[in-house]
Amino acid sequence: MKRRTVLKGGAAASLASVVGIGGWSLPSARADEADLPMILDNFVEIYAGAAADRSDPAVGNKIRQIQSNAAARLQRMADPATLPDTGDRLFSNLPLGTRAEGNYTNTFRYLADIALATVTPGTTQFGDAALQTGVLDGIDWVHRVWYSDQAAGYFGNWYAWEIGIPTNLTRALGLLHEQLGAHDPDLPARCVATMDAYLRNGTDGDVDLGSRFHTGANLADITMNRIVQGALLGDEPRVRKAVEDQSTVFATIDPANIVHGNTDGYYADGSFIQHHTVAYTGSYGRVLLMKVMLSLKTLGNTGYEPAELVPTAQRWITAGFAPLIYQGYMMEIVKGRAVSRTGTGYADVVTVVEGATDLSRHLEGAEADQMRAYVKYLATEPPAAPNTSSFVSPATIGAYGDIVADPALEAANIVPEVSHFTFNAMERDVHLRPGYGFAVARSSSRISKYEYMSGENLQPWFQADGTTYLYLDGQDQSAHFGTDFYATAGAYALGGVTAPVEERLTVPESYGRNWYENPDHPLEFTSSSVSQNTYVYFPLGTNDYSGGVQLDGYGVASILVADDVAWRDQQQGILPADFVAYPNARGAKSYFMLDNHIVVLGADIGDDHGRAATSAIDARTCPPGHRIEVSGQGIAGTTAAEGTVMPWARWADETAGAAVGYIVLDGPAVELVDRQASVARSEIRLNNSGLAERRVVTLGYRHAVGARDRIAYVLMPGAGEDAVRAEAAEPSVRILRNDSTVQAVEYDAAKVTGYAFFGAAEVGRVSSEAPVTAMVRNLTGGRWRVAFSDPIRTQSVLKIAMQGRLRKVGGDDEVSATFQRGQTEITVAATDGIGRSYTVELAAG
Repeated sequence: MKRRTVLKGGAAASLASVVGIGGWSLPSARADEADLPMILDNFVEIYAGAAADRSDPAVGNKIRQIQSNAAARLQRMADPATLPDTGDRLFSNLPLGTRAEGNYTNTFRYLADIALATVTPGTTQFGDAALQTGVLDGIDWVHRVWYSDQAAGYFGNWYAWEIGIPTNLTRALGLLHEQLGAHDPDLPARCVATMDAYLRNGTDGDVDLGSRFHTGANLADITMNRIVQGALLGDEPRVRKAVEDQSTVFATIDPANIVHGNTDGYYADGSFIQHHTVAYTGSYGRVLLMKVMLSLKTLGNTGYEPAELVPTAQRWITAGFAPLIYQGYMMEIVKGRAVSRTGTGYADVVTVVEGATDLSRHLEGAEADQMRAYVKYLATEPPAAPNTSSFVSPATIGAYGDIVADPALEAANIVPEVSHFTFNAMERDVHLRPGYGFAVARSSSRISKYEYMSGENLQPWFQADGTTYLYLDGQDQSAHFGTDFYATAGAYALGGVTAPVEERLTVPESYGRNWYENPDHPLEFTSSSVSQNTYVYFPLGTNDYSGGVQLDGYGVASILVADDVAWRDQQQGILPADFVAYPNARGAKSYFMLDNHIVVLGADIGDDHGRAATSAIDARTCPPGHRIEVSGQGIAGTTAAEGTVMPWARWADETAGAAVGYIVLDGPAVELVDRQASVARSEIRLNNSGLAERRVVTLGYRHAVGARDRIAYVLMPGAGEDAVRAEAAEPSVRILRNDSTVQAVEYDAAKVTGYAFFGAAEVGRVSSEAPVTAMVRNLTGGRWRVAFSDPIRTQSVLKIAMQGRLRKVGGDDEVSATFQRGQTEITVAATDGIGRSYTVELAAG
């Protein structure tokens, strides 16, 4: 019987007792003496895949990739036995005396790649003792001559010294653990001592859970390294401590019970945050998913394996990742600075496919079938199948191939085709319908406006100012979004963005380097300082209001467009005089996500600094050769208006079979611009190469200097021209109110009304005395279903009211309904701190 089976039974009490860490159960007794060798054997099997079916073509491709990688490294590698202590490199292209920390990371990566080939069955290097000796001698030479010099090391990016270098060095040692005893049994101890000494954001050479550097995906990396290091050293307490520290990463973040000041990780609503304030599911979240699966497999069949790992990974995939993946494409709203990297989108999902494949083998019954069906969906839905050569393990490639080839398995998305997701903890919204997916990125005093760093995402200024992305069914999304979308559409024309008319400088243009350097200022600006994070890399907004609510698959999102903290603090004299900051435009904006209609309202739109402004409705881009048809009436760039028909436009990509209709319900003049764009990709990321070339069609309002405008428009995804004309003639949505106090839209087809209360107001029979986002659905038989949430996330009591005597007949336990003074007060006494949508069902009487 496998150890995992034993631990699930009553005998587990003999091996473990409950230690509470974020709701996790961890072993507190000494583990079995065979567990440390098992960890190392598991580790080798993960990367080398000895049990994989090498006759599988995809597995064979992976093995050949491992072989060719090692061969390429060996061509550049000197013989460490002949290298003098005055040498400056082990690999010809990686000098170690240039203060380039990446060369240390890559030196150990190259050694790990060679080591992997020697333990992977099927490679030409498999079992080559001379190569294995060369790797170990190479590690010793680099360590002795360069890496162990603590006084000379730790330059550049902290990440290289605490994560990048140790990950590759630990991997090389772990892969060759069987050879260490005969060759140099003390080598791991020497290397681990140095790695501990470089853990300078920790405490006494160990993890510091209170450090801002030791959180989220970063902490998962560090602790995974320390688990393998402990196994190499036979240091059971080190392994146990690392497992315990790592378990804090996998625990759900509870805003009411923040541990060690850490807010990085997954939240109950499926949100993922890294760097404390950045919505990051699509980048660091993927790293963390990979780490939880690596931990699951490394600790498998040992006494260290927390039982919660499997349900945790399952919850992350179903509630965290799946809603953000549209037809196999990772949405832009959760990638941070990674949105500027080429090759994102479909490639981002490969990690999820790999994780789901591994996870399916740890699930049982219907849950296993659901996960396998989702893997097959992600394999068959995108324009091209995932590239399994990027999977870590050959064994996982084989399992993936079995899933895809199973004729009895029907591909199925985990996410319903009609659904809505409000990720208020990271201030993102996703709305799904047959034919399209729609996403909104928001920001506030809690969630960053953007992430810029290391010359990546150079023009990020408005990426979470109520920014919208409309993904259309059946498209190659990479031909419409991704790096080239940002480069050609431009920062100021992203859908949903209200921006001042001006040209901003990027960070390198402002300072001549990738960050603001001023170490002598009281805020001590350096490349990795807290102040750099706060004001340059991922600044917060100054608005507290940013909310969302969902009800029966419909949703409302709302935001107050405001400055970031850099502009505010510069005006207060907190920042240096040469620090570059920009004020933003102003406005209250709401997004009502319905069926075939998405309604956007804006009020008090304008600028306080004597600038004109724009409000972008949408930006559609496509390859230059696509045949685009643009039609419309009453909008600059289309034909003249006729009669009382609302201004409208329609964009159609006839080549791709995609279309969007637009109805302008209110506001100043709207202009449609159709252009060909050719922009260097380096405009948005310094290391990008080549030109971004797209046909770009943008639609938006222009606000005059001093204006305080009101805007309203409708998006109709996939609509034909007749449907757009009909909607323009007789809109099927009704604006109940649109001002800076409340915005509300009624959608009669579903008998649902959405509200964004920015302050005390009354609309029809619904009122609020404080900020709240809400939806009310009129059911049959004198019943109503109501959902509401806290858009500022600090209210101890959340309340709205409806006229008339109503009684609670269902819904969340936390909600009460009390009749007084002619109205029913609907109340939640204590909210969860992340903007949860509370629901109640009411009946008359």
